[in-house]
Amino acid sequence: MAKKRSVIWEYFTEDEDTKFAVCNDCGTKVPRGGSSTKGYTPTNLVHHLSSKHVELHTEYLEKKSSKVAPAPKETRKRSLQQLSLEATEMRTKLWDINDPKAQRITRRVGEMVAIDCHPLSVVEDVGFRRVLNALEPRYSCPSRKYYTDTIIPKIFSGMKDEVGKLINSEGSISFTTDIWSCSVNDTSLLSLTAHWINTSFEKQSAVLHAQSLEMAHTGEYIASCISTMLDKWDISRDRVHLVLSDNASNMVKAMQDASLPHFGCFAHSLQLVVKDGLLSQRAIADITAVCKSIVGHFHHSSIASHNLTRIQQSLGIPQHKLKQEVATRWNSTLYMYQSVLEQKMTLAAYSAENGSIQQLSAHQLGLVKKCVDILSPIEEVTHFISAKLASISIVIPYIRVLTRTLEKNEDDGGVRTMKGQILHSLKSRFAGIEEKEQLALATMLDPRFKDKFFGGNIIKAATKEKLLEKMASVTVDMQPLPDSTAPKRLCPLKNPVLLDVFSEIIADSSEDTPDSSATSELEKYLSDPVIDYKTGDPYKWWGQHKTEFPNLAILAKRFLCAPATSVPSERLFSAAGDLYDEKRNRMLPHLSEELDLTLSLHILYRLSFQIFSHNIVILFYSTF
Repeated sequence: MAKKRSVIWEYFTEDEDTKFAVCNDCGTKVPRGGSSTKGYTPTNLVHHLSSKHVELHTEYLEKKSSKVAPAPKETRKRSLQQLSLEATEMRTKLWDINDPKAQRITRRVGEMVAIDCHPLSVVEDVGFRRVLNALEPRYSCPSRKYYTDTIIPKIFSGMKDEVGKLINSEGSISFTTDIWSCSVNDTSLLSLTAHWINTSFEKQSAVLHAQSLEMAHTGEYIASCISTMLDKWDISRDRVHLVLSDNASNMVKAMQDASLPHFGCFAHSLQLVVKDGLLSQRAIADITAVCKSIVGHFHHSSIASHNLTRIQQSLGIPQHKLKQEVATRWNSTLYMYQSVLEQKMTLAAYSAENGSIQQLSAHQLGLVKKCVDILSPIEEVTHFISAKLASISIVIPYIRVLTRTLEKNEDDGGVRTMKGQILHSLKSRFAGIEEKEQLALATMLDPRFKDKFFGGNIIKAATKEKLLEKMASVTVDMQPLPDSTAPKRLCPLKNPVLLDVFSEIIADSSEDTPDSSATSELEKYLSDPVIDYKTGDPYKWWGQHKTEFPNLAILAKRFLCAPATSVPSERLFSAAGDLYDEKRNRMLPHLSEELDLTLSLHILYRLSFQIFSHNIVILFYSTF
């Protein structure tokens, strides 16, 4: 059987003097090691490729890995022989810091620090260095300063360039922004997250900035920071479709000072609506205080918590912990109510044994049940609008659905004041919402809603006229666009009350006909039936119908890119909380920004292929 020739000989030719091999690329004579045929090894040849021809070395490694086979007996016997002094030295000599192999490991360590939120000092920890030495004795891990000054900025720069190419190839872009303050030092960060729809109608998102705020958070200062962020990314003001933030007065003023179109976070507005209702009725406020006292008792005592678990086991009740209320999250109040209702038997048994906690009366438990029934539809809306693919097109439909749901005459005795206040607050806080152009046109361009959810024919006709004006100004590219894998469906509705109201509204509008002055394209679009509002995907629908409605597709790409909430920026700061800890509380702001953006892009990739598309991830990771 013929001896199998090594892959390395695809890059070298044996010299007349068999002690040497000639590089096919540069003609250099490379010693083969040893003084006889039996002592020859490919080590020097491989080292020559890795140091002089990096691309060829990579190609060699790929070919070698694809041709792995059991070593012949002759080779196995040879491996038992003692290596030459030269070969031994090559295997033990430390790599230079700029050696390609060393650079590759160093970069991966930098990625690990950024992605896994390790303190930068980990690269100098004895245990970590011992692990690296065991894996590769020839590698010497650089200092912390080398990572902060060279590696992290290089990773950030590569990522920034690729994302810059993507956003500058698009037209209209929407943004979300938020401010976060660190609990272990006085650092505050202002985020800027971009949202757009690509030519294949896939919704995209990327964190552009997380700038350190060094002055008072006034509207004027925030406006200047956001303007600077946009300038750094060469994003002109005419490309900014909409900016979403919370409803804080300084954020509202900042958008006005920066002359940017702004809309308050829908989820934050719903938080204020529910808060108004919960505080409007004394009986409900008292019940909330008792529930907080009950939950606090078990959260502050491990013995009480242990006894509660024991009682749950004996009664066969789910061993769930009681949920604590968080002031800034209204749905935490709902979860607290639900947990108290679920564990009412457990709490009664615990009180009988210990007698150390307040108890809700039967009447109060009945009021809690009614509160849960009123708040559950609002909680489902909050969950839906916070989904990664949720568009601002859902704001008008959901306000109308919630309004009609709260207006239904049901058994609300005992909580009528609270329910009435929630309804009043919903109407007052969202008064005139259908007159906002970005929201109205987005709703009409969403194939789940179209013109079915507007309050009257006047506003419906006015929205159609605005849409016709926009259609007259767009330029249609009739070239076929590449197909792509459709993004996942949006969260389906589960609450039967909301489903019934959706059906009612669509049925009420089923006999409407488009205005006779509409263009044939708009007329055809509006006359087609809406898609399933529970599971329908507007982005997938437009990807499939962009050639049928070319002018409307261009507008849909612009108006559906804005999310309904500023949740994407809040998710960024959930990650930022991991960046600053007791071991990182002195980190400089510019480095925290670079780590924050690198981490956020990885998290967006890891959590959802919808929010950060596979193509972007490939580009992002190709820079590593």
